[in-house]
Amino acid sequence: MAVVQGDITHRYTEPNGPGDTNAGAAATSLGGFAATNEPTSGASQNAYGHLVLADNSGGAVHYRAFFVANTDGADTWYAVKVWIASQSSNGADHAIALDGVGVVDLDSASAQGETEADEDTAPTGETFTSPTSKDTGINVGDVGPGQGFTVWVRRTGTGSPALSGAFVAIRWEGQDAAP
Repeated sequence: MAVVQGDITHRYTEPNGPGDTNAGAAATSLGGFAATNEPTSGASQNAYGHLVLADNSGGAVHYRAFFVANTDGADTWYAVKVWIASQSSNGADHAIALDGVGVVDLDSASAQGETEADEDTAPTGETFTSPTSKDTGINVGDVGPGQGFTVWVRRTGTGSPALSGAFVAIRWEGQDAAP
């Protein structure tokens, strides 16, 4: 068998473990442990609330953490990479970082990533970049069955005019066989 698209889930994070035990929400997806639920794809405000004019013009920076899991029961997802597939032009700028904890078991009782108190607090030690293709994406490595990793997303206000329907799309991809 091989890892297939349905085996890979992206989830909110939440502060209480162990992983894969509690539900999370957009406003509190600030690291810690993998939540049991996923953001609704394409839904408004499934990662952040609206970037209000004062925050946008002031260059406010907000953070969110999401957990990407390989739920396949037997197969490894190899050579995984993460990148920003697209984002609104003239909207906020986005960057991503792999949490320093790296690849961990989905049900781990130890923290699966750093936990922040609020959306204004940057995770410590992570390096944010804005790769726009798989070739330039962040190298996660191999993700075994029942494992995953935390990805941080940074949103920075740019002072641009109000924009309805602003978005960012983060993509991850790996191979179903060792390279």
